[in-house]
Amino acid sequence: MSHGGNRAPRRGRAWPQRVERRPVARPVAEVARGAAAVLLDFDGSVCDLFRAYPAHDIACHLREDPASADLRLPRAADPLELLRRAADVADRDRVRALAGLLAGFEITASYLAVPTPHVGDVLAAAAGTGRRVAIVSNRSTAVVAHYLRHAGLPPFAHVSARDDDLDPALLKPATHLLDGAVRHLGLTPGDCVLVGNSVTDVYAAARAGARSVGYADRPGAAAALAAARADAVVDTLAALAAALRATPVRAR
Repeated sequence: MSHGGNRAPRRGRAWPQRVERRPVARPVAEVARGAAAVLLDFDGSVCDLFRAYPAHDIACHLREDPASADLRLPRAADPLELLRRAADVADRDRVRALAGLLAGFEITASYLAVPTPHVGDVLAAAAGTGRRVAIVSNRSTAVVAHYLRHAGLPPFAHVSARDDDLDPALLKPATHLLDGAVRHLGLTPGDCVLVGNSVTDVYAAARAGARSVGYADRPGAAAALAAARADAVVDTLAALAAALRATPVRAR
């Protein structure tokens, strides 16, 4: 999950400009038709990472940790916002250390994370129709790996997530992580559907030239995702799984 999707960029860290898309969301089967790969955001589409250890608590702990106390980071509900702010005022080594600290908090949260309903159905439908599935996430590579080791899910074709060395400006809604997954899969962005519960996922997909399916997993999310011009919006991954089963994969 990517919180705080409406923040303004700082110090020249301009977010990718929105690309004009269809103003009205389409049926999910139309969006899924011909897609060779499904790209899932981790926190939201794969699991509810912060079910028991809320992100705003992690942000508070990150801000108050001795490693960052002298940076005078602002109060924020999103720990990624603090990481972005730290990159504006601290050197690269400090930012790397804070990213590692955040990864540790994320791993702690993952012990009580719960799978997203019907994510297994999506993985089975993708496998049954010859599609590959990758994860594209602003969360740390470490927490994704840790969760997947214990989740009992089928293996993913690739994981494109946040490393400690990654400039926070390259996180979604920038296209860096999505582009990396597409390259690894040997596809084009147009071959892929990115599924996420945040407008930052929609913006990243639009900028990269991929399709997007917004997963409305909380009140008000459907309207926000539609307003961001997601190509389709679903309130359950069961609908996405059904759409994948019902649509062919484009021959390559």
